[in-house]
Amino acid sequence: MPSRTKRNFCLIALLVAVQHAQALPIKLTFDDLFHSDSSAKYQSGYQEKGFNIGSSYNSQYALGNWGASAGNFAGASALYNNYSGQKNTLTRADGGVFNIRGIDISELFRTGLGGKVQFTGYLADGSSIIKTVELDGHFGFETFLFSGFDNLKKLEWTSGASSSFMSQFRNLWLESNDSLNPAGGPVGVPDAGPTFGLLAVACAALFFIRRKFLTPVRTR
Repeated sequence: MPSRTKRNFCLIALLVAVQHAQALPIKLTFDDLFHSDSSAKYQSGYQEKGFNIGSSYNSQYALGNWGASAGNFAGASALYNNYSGQKNTLTRADGGVFNIRGIDISELFRTGLGGKVQFTGYLADGSSIIKTVELDGHFGFETFLFSGFDNLKKLEWTSGASSSFMSQFRNLWLESNDSLNPAGGPVGVPDAGPTFGLLAVACAALFFIRRKFLTPVRTR
């Protein structure tokens, strides 16, 4: 196969790989908030991998997280809204759009009840989508999945009507959907593995085809 044809084939493979990678996978874990003591630490907001998490209540104590020795530590670093009746907010720091695929939520207190959490996604086209989940009342993280929460500009969810129904959260599975915001650029440190993996497979296939089928037959 001529070298120009090989180059064109690999270029096409790269473009296909980039198309598959337009929705860049990102996971917010809050692992950097870990502390081993029994105290709760507070902050007005939090940023990780190009995403901002805040509260509808403006306070330097708006968001909290338990230390690993605290009785309400659910096994991993998590955030919670320190004020009942308020909302948590999630946006991209650059104002771009994103998708959410899942989140882990636990009761805030070991004595907490299985309250409901309502999520509202505000889409880039001005519409909104709502999903309500209910905790099972057993202290510990549960995973909740999302469908249709795509091309969001902002996500909000409730903190609980009272202290008995408040919750803590971690492991937000997100995608930065730069196909709708090409000027925004990639967010955080995306996993480039699928992109280059697909390219490597394509070029390996090209090499195999060239060796097996396109090698000239030599005659004596």
